[in-house]
Amino acid sequence: MITPEGYYNASENGAQNLNVVVGENQYSVDKFYDVFYRPDIVAAKLRGESIKDLIKLTMSDAIKSPPPGIEFSFTPSDSDLPRFKVCYQVKNSGGGIGEVRLFHNGKLIESDGYYRDMAKSTSEKHRSLP
Repeated sequence: MITPEGYYNASENGAQNLNVVVGENQYSVDKFYDVFYRPDIVAAKLRGESIKDLIKLTMSDAIKSPPPGIEFSFTPSDSDLPRFKVCYQVKNSGGGIGEVRLFHNGKLIESDGYYRDMAKSTSEKHRSLP
């Protein structure tokens, strides 16, 4: 379920299948999880309550500064190895690059913090996953 303002509630992994289209661009709402995954706002909207005081940002506003894209330069196939290297590249899509977080099976394993230099349009990191 997604409200007209862009706040949503979804089952586990459901947000990966929920997209917002603006012009020719399509965005997965999963990229906006931190702000727009709000089951409480969706429930209030469904009850017919005003959500005006709960809304800090709309999806339309957020998309004006879209989240960065990510490309994996190598995706390993199934492996019995205890460790392998995962290489990725983060690209600015117009909204800058803030914090880059790496998750393994839903668990945060790496966070680069906030970048101070937003002038860079690309950042490449190499990590080994346990």
